Amino acid sequence: MKVSIISFTAKGDELNKKIEQLIRNEQVEANGKTFNPKGCYLGEWTGKAFAASDAVIFIGAVGIAVRAIAPYVGKKDTDPAVICIDEAARFVIPLLSGHIGGANAFAEELADKLGSCAVITTATDINGVFAVDTWAVNSGYAIDNIDEIKHISGALLGGETVGLVSDFKISGRIPEGIEQGTDHECGICISDEVKKPFLHTLNLIPKRYVIGAGSRRDADENALIELFSGLGINEKAVDSVATIDIKKNEKSIRALAEKLDTGLKLYTTEELNRVPGEFEVSEFVKKTTGTDNVCERAAAASGGMIVIHKTKGDGVTIAAAVKDWSVSF
Repeated sequence: MKVSIISFTAKGDELNKKIEQLIRNEQVEANGKTFNPKGCYLGEWTGKAFAASDAVIFIGAVGIAVRAIAPYVGKKDTDPAVICIDEAARFVIPLLSGHIGGANAFAEELADKLGSCAVITTATDINGVFAVDTWAVNSGYAIDNIDEIKHISGALLGGETVGLVSDFKISGRIPEGIEQGTDHECGICISDEVKKPFLHTLNLIPKRYVIGAGSRRDADENALIELFSGLGINEKAVDSVATIDIKKNEKSIRALAEKLDTGLKLYTTEELNRVPGEFEVSEFVKKTTGTDNVCERAAAASGGMIVIHKTKGDGVTIAAAVKDWSVSF
């Protein structure tokens, strides 16, 4: 996780450095009044942090943070977590993306480490109601129609029962207020496909596909994107793009990962050669990479089953594997 921190006073800078040490396992960029000054306006800094960070921490007044982020607030499924902490470290306040962005959980983690009070204001949390968006993100689901969250949460907060349908096996205790079946106005649908069994349906899509990618040097940037578009796989169902480590900087591979908004999994030649299974053999690929098939082996390295075998494009190849899935509460 990439975290950007900014403070505005000498006392705030001390807390800034303390937080940086407390979360040193994360990728942190800390900026203060007395150290590492960026020489730019707060608005400019905030814009860059918003675009590049998973979490943004302001150490200072809430008003400063609110005014700084206002021009950049977009959608709750894309905005980073934003947290404000007073320079005395008495309160840790999540301001934006409390659930999907993880601001509430991160605020509680920071408050615990600082001996502070986390100020949580989201209705589901303070009323002890199941927060479907938090659960979905933490459980590996993509949310297809984010506007429906308000209907689900509103129904639960109002004491109504919310329906649930799933194409996958369900284990664990289903949260209070949720009942399997379609006899409800609002409901949750867990499927690879977008369906509407309820008037207000929240579609949760398991991110269970791994896309294996191969590319010749300097293949066209859009070659893999075009090839993926013909596979018939929902972009939101993709967990990651995988390839051999020596191809990590190929622009076609990076463009696909960026398009799908996923991480890039890299494997060494030795790791790919150890992947069990039958794969289409290419002597040319083996000569240039050390393994006989990059895309299929990289896709299968996740432990999933190959569902789309090696497909060729203009200087690129693609394959897809899918992992078994079950719904766990």
